[in-house]
Amino acid sequence: MGDHYLPQHYLKGFAVNDRLWVYDLELGRSRPGQPKSEANVNGLWPSELERHLAEKIEGPAQDVVDRIRQRRPIAHSERRVLATYLLTMWKRVPAGKERVARNLPIVAKGTRARLHARFDLAAAFTPELRTEAEAAKRLADEILNRYIADPPDHFWHHSVREESTPRMMGALLDMTWTFLVSDSDLFLTCDDPLFFFTRKGISDPAAELSIPLSSTISLLAHRQGEQRDQFRNARPSTVVQLNRRTAYNARRFMYSESAIPWVLKLGRHKPDPARIRIRQA
Repeated sequence: MGDHYLPQHYLKGFAVNDRLWVYDLELGRSRPGQPKSEANVNGLWPSELERHLAEKIEGPAQDVVDRIRQRRPIAHSERRVLATYLLTMWKRVPAGKERVARNLPIVAKGTRARLHARFDLAAAFTPELRTEAEAAKRLADEILNRYIADPPDHFWHHSVREESTPRMMGALLDMTWTFLVSDSDLFLTCDDPLFFFTRKGISDPAAELSIPLSSTISLLAHRQGEQRDQFRNARPSTVVQLNRRTAYNARRFMYSESAIPWVLKLGRHKPDPARIRIRQA
């Protein structure tokens, strides 16, 4: 069995008797599956990182997720535990690896400028090193270009391992958290389940962040005023909008607790998501 990029405990929230339905958007097929055998890849994590995820991220959050699934309010201190779990999940999925790769050219540009400046400074103080400095600059460029063309997993693993996302953490903890409940229409999930409008981020006054936590409960974090109760019944139209967000984010796989004929079509069509007004949710 491989290493999971979605925690098994997370996927079990979308399973019945340890069975769920898997929708492969690439192949256009649906099939039954199990949380233990889905969303995993052989050799995905170094052993140290796997232990870190299990002991420091997933373990502390499981009780919090279970409380929410049981529709029991969580304490303010538990929000940070869950926020760490959610932001780490956002980084550890395949889409997180793609984001790291997209950002590498920006990082490489700054690194290249700093290295060139150092080599030029060395040559300025010691002119006889000018030839060596130019060779060092060319070598640095070759290495950086190679990293951009084929990013080593090290960079992605480092982003998953580090917990230094203070701006996102602060913004998420500053939002109002509403857990939307649906006992009729099911919430879906996917291989990149944490959604927010990327152009706004999560610090904007109009920002929203959502993630399904089970087939019956989804978190909606927002800045539309404080809510008296953490849990709120979701209208069918709100479930539709949240499932559209899941479909929009899905890279290849979507998941549900039972077979739903229209999920493949939704996942491949990827309708544009819309904002959710909490008073109408």
